[in-house]
Amino acid sequence: MDLNLFELQISEDKLHPNFQVISKDPELVRVIERWAKGFVDRDNNKFVKEFQKTFNSSFWEIYIYACLDKLNFKFDFSHTSPDFHISKNGLDYVVEAVSTGNPEGFISEHEKSILFQQDSQKHWFQSDHEQMHADIISLATERIRKSFTDKYKKYLNSYQKLPHVKNKPFILAIGAFEQPYFFTQKSAAISRVLYGIKDARYGSFGEPLISIGETTLKHNESEIDIGMFNDRKYEHVSAVLFNPIATSGKARAHQRKKSKEILFDTVRYNLYGSDTIREHSIPHNKYHESLLDGMYLLINPYAKYPIDPNLFDDNDISIWYDAKEQKVKHRFLFTRSVLNITRYGDGQEEDF
Repeated sequence: MDLNLFELQISEDKLHPNFQVISKDPELVRVIERWAKGFVDRDNNKFVKEFQKTFNSSFWEIYIYACLDKLNFKFDFSHTSPDFHISKNGLDYVVEAVSTGNPEGFISEHEKSILFQQDSQKHWFQSDHEQMHADIISLATERIRKSFTDKYKKYLNSYQKLPHVKNKPFILAIGAFEQPYFFTQKSAAISRVLYGIKDARYGSFGEPLISIGETTLKHNESEIDIGMFNDRKYEHVSAVLFNPIATSGKARAHQRKKSKEILFDTVRYNLYGSDTIREHSIPHNKYHESLLDGMYLLINPYAKYPIDPNLFDDNDISIWYDAKEQKVKHRFLFTRSVLNITRYGDGQEEDF
């Protein structure tokens, strides 16, 4: 039986703002219901309640389910945890979905404002674009690392003892929802956390130019370790799935009824030059974005139980084999924002 995600299971005053927005839009409701078709709630309707109350983590889990289904994995829903036990071509994997959240006292992802950010003392300040992006990457790095290490502890203390998990590759699917404009971070934060990459640029023919460090700064100015995949310390995580543009904007792109008031801005990878491909104000009926667009598979070269990356091979997935070897298609979707020119009068981004 398919989930009834939008039949209220909690009181209206407890509904998450993102759920409230989507539930009032029949087109977005239909997209998410399609993504969730076949998904099994194994915990007495708890998933539906969490989807309505906290939203982001459940939305991310539904999206990951839809992607794995699109990649033709088979699901075994007989286990309550980790989130997914999947198989393909005779290989079994377990996948745990986790999403980042904002630190206490920091604004949440649905409270964004275009030109303003909060600093570590919770003061508002106007920021230029470059500084704002650096702030986004800094916070994302901290929060992704926290989600990674929290789930790694859960694996060591619990998951690895389960018979269906033992001796199988373990994949973390990390969703980014820790702040406004999280969807602009591209791979900068996740590559810092996993490979210690401080700076990544592209040469004249699209080749990556990588600078690797060992630490990065947290918001309280203390240093935190990064480079989880640079040695065997975290060998039980075989790979990470990550997509910062798995947002309401992706659902908007997939709705079947197109709107004249919806426009898309994108930044895409250019295989043939150092400049990215930027496209602005693409009409809804002219825009195409696949379910998998913007997805990264980041592999741990020191994994105790390696994955077969060929099982995830798709034109719209960027595969990172290690810090310096990547497989990225031309026009890979780095970022996308959605402009609704009706809802906000003069137009404003509606992604979350």
